[in-house]
Amino acid sequence: MPPPVSAARASPRRAEPTRNPAARATKYSAGGGRPKRNRARERAHRRALRLWYAAFIFGMAVFTLLLGFLALGTLVLFVTELEETPAARRENGAAAAIPIAAALPTPVLGVRVLPTGGEHKHTLEAAAPPVLALDDGREIALSAWDGRSRFTLLVAGMDRRPDEEGLAFRTDAMLLISIDPASERIGILSLPRDLYVHIPNYEEQRLNAALFFGEIQWPGYGPTLLLQTVQANLGLRVHAYVLLDFAAFIALVDAVGGIDIVLEEAIDDPHYPDLYRGYDPFHLSAGAHHLDGEEALKFARTRHGGSDMQRSARQQQVLFALRERILRLQQLPILLARVPGLLAHLRDSLYTNLELEDMLSLAWYLKDVAPAQIETAVLRAPYVTDWVRPEDGQHVLVPNQLLVWQLMGQLFGPNDAS
Repeated sequence: MPPPVSAARASPRRAEPTRNPAARATKYSAGGGRPKRNRARERAHRRALRLWYAAFIFGMAVFTLLLGFLALGTLVLFVTELEETPAARRENGAAAAIPIAAALPTPVLGVRVLPTGGEHKHTLEAAAPPVLALDDGREIALSAWDGRSRFTLLVAGMDRRPDEEGLAFRTDAMLLISIDPASERIGILSLPRDLYVHIPNYEEQRLNAALFFGEIQWPGYGPTLLLQTVQANLGLRVHAYVLLDFAAFIALVDAVGGIDIVLEEAIDDPHYPDLYRGYDPFHLSAGAHHLDGEEALKFARTRHGGSDMQRSARQQQVLFALRERILRLQQLPILLARVPGLLAHLRDSLYTNLELEDMLSLAWYLKDVAPAQIETAVLRAPYVTDWVRPEDGQHVLVPNQLLVWQLMGQLFGPNDAS
């Protein structure tokens, strides 16, 4: 006897149709009951419904896939158009002078570096800006930068010798230059390389190590990490950078015919390091001197006096001497015309995320800023405190943060975070 089927299990199921033909004939005999069902037709109908449903689902999947490919193709085309813009300019004659933002990304920047704004007071007297013929065959309308927002630039010299390449080096000198068009002032702050700061994703280190750490983490990331480090520790947005090695510095000074400086006291540095890890004693008497590129580099780098603060002051002196030389001899239009060729020559020695047009606009704007509107400072005592790291005995300069912010407010004015 078969086991009983529980009611809970049996109740929802239909009774199995009898498979006895005689019984089936009796059930649907004449005189009453339902007509016979065409089960073959029902099975074909259900099969057709299943096929139609599968075809519908497959069609929707294909349509969705095609729609996704269309969107992806549109996005790729759009990005390609953006990326091809600089290449198209280069093919039309705008030579790629230096490795810029594509190779050295800077997250805080947009497509163009300079903030733009309304009309600025410094406008040219002529109704139309002069047209400058560049040495690469192009012509450009020379107009001053018309931005309304603060623009800040970091200029850093790399401790890289002529037989070395790449960006995985420590920075030898750093100048933070901030332009405030609202007050028509320029502030220049020298940052000592031994400034003890927090480098994002690293422990506290000297500021001059940020470029090196960024490069060993990811080639081309060094300038980004350097800008992020300066911004994080000083609280001022930095829009652009210029990195140059010794060869670029020498070439830039020689391009203007040298600089003129006046020394209040003589310099005597018998242990001045040459460019090939040897020694090249440097001596300069008190008084007026005309220096070529190599002599200007020695003047800016010598440790005579034993203080990075004195070195920073001499580096600012070189910057002012360059400006004075250019403006006094009215060389600016000639020099600007030579910029493309000069940058092409220095493509392995000078790196920036500034566009050529931005460089020319800034230079044309800066020529009209009076010397009295340019203020300078060096981060030294009481803004920093000497300290020796107990773990390795390194001498570093710890910033007194509140005093540093007060100095920056006096030097740069209000920070509009633009």
